[in-house]
Order: sequence, then structure tokens, then C-alpha cells
Amino acid sequence: MVRNLYVQADEEAPSLRVLANGRELPPTSDDVTNLQAPELPFVSTDPTLEVLVRDDNPYLALDDTSYVDVYLKGGLPSRGPGLGSDFRRISFADDALTFVPPDSGTADPLRLQFEPSLATRDSTYTLKVEAEDTRGNAVEPYQGSFRVQQEQVIRDVYPYPNPMNTHTTFAFRVKGGRNEALRDFSLRIYTLSGRLVRQLEARHLDSPLRVGWNTLRWDGRDEDGDRVATGVYLYRVNIEGAETTFRGDVEKISVIR
Repeated sequence: MVRNLYVQADEEAPSLRVLANGRELPPTSDDVTNLQAPELPFVSTDPTLEVLVRDDNPYLALDDTSYVDVYLKGGLPSRGPGLGSDFRRISFADDALTFVPPDSGTADPLRLQFEPSLATRDSTYTLKVEAEDTRGNAVEPYQGSFRVQQEQVIRDVYPYPNPMNTHTTFAFRVKGGRNEALRDFSLRIYTLSGRLVRQLEARHLDSPLRVGWNTLRWDGRDEDGDRVATGVYLYRVNIEGAETTFRGDVEKISVIR
């Protein structure tokens, strides 16, 4: 018996993701050229950047450093427009860059771990990653910019929705410093007369406290688990760490039942 066998060439490029301390680091739009652009995320001065390259072809593993290149530019003071300096390729001989190939026959991605030390000055950096599979199918190059600063401050504390009915989500942004420097966190909710209604702590956060955006949900209940009454309440964020102590302004949130 004779049967025809058709072999289809692999023409599909792999996928590429970049994470900063476990969070997606989005690519930067080409029209962002301002070092102070509010769209640029803040990351720790000692970040762990992960590059994940996944190929759907399990027979041709991405098990060699030749399939991916990492570049970094920046390090200029964050003043004025322009993203500064030229890209420099990060060598795999650099101790800051670690190559972790996928296990043979699995769908695990090729993983790079890049741990640059950026704790020298306030600046903006741009990371570029180029990758291809064993057949030369190239992924669209990734390019994303981020900011670092030495002073650790908390900004933009707000709840949404406000007014709230059954729940709200508090969001706040940590700018600068190291993740490891962040320790004790609390968000206290009071009545207008100053009586403590609820204290939310680090364990209530949606993810571990870190540089960048953080969120936590309040279900509108007090320390006894009872729903609070309709009215106006006060809240304040406090963070204690090795390098900073932050006590936020007293803000208001309204509850409507």
C-alpha cells in the first residue's frame, strides 16, 4: 500500500513576553519619547526581568542562546525629552543574564532572567528583545521603556468606584527604590469622628507589595465582618520600609447602600 505523506513547513513565529518582577512589562509606544511620560512604569532599582519565548513546535526546542538577543539602553538622568544613549547587547557571559532552556519535548518556553543593577541614579531604561525559532521565523521585536529612581515614594492613592456600594478597589503606585525595602503596609479606614472601622494589611493586597501599581479590594465590612452603614469614611495608607516611611494624606470615600 502506498500512502502520500505531506510535511508542512514551520512558518509560525514564536511568542514573546517580558515580565518585571512577575508582572507584564508592556511594550512602549513609538510616540513616547519623554523620560517623564506618565505611561512609563516604575520598576525596582534591582529588578528581575524575565523574557519568555514560547514556540508551539515541540520537536525543535529553543535550547541555544543564538535564538534570542537582549539589548539595554539608558542610564542618563531623567531630565528633558529623549530616551538617551545607544543600545548595548547584553552578553550571555554577563552574570546578570541567565539562560534557561526548555525541557526537551515540552511546551515550556525558553526563559531568560536578566537582573541588572540600576541603583546608581534616577533614569529611564529601554529593553529590546529579538528572538526567532530554529527555522528562522522571527518574532516582532519587543521594546519597552521603564523608569527607576532612588527615592521611594507613594503616589496616586485612590479607590474605584467611589462612591461604592458593596465593594471598592484601592489602587496606589510605589515609585522608586527596591521591592525588598517595602515591608509593613496598612490601609486604615475611619469614621468621620476618627473611630477605626477596618485595617487592611499586606495579606489583603491582590499581589505582593512591590514597586509599581498595587491594588487591594475592600468589601465594605468592618473588623467584625458587618457591612458598614451609608456615609462618608476616611482612609489613609501607611508603608514602613528599610529606606522610607510613608504616611499618606487622609482621603474620603463614600458608601451608598
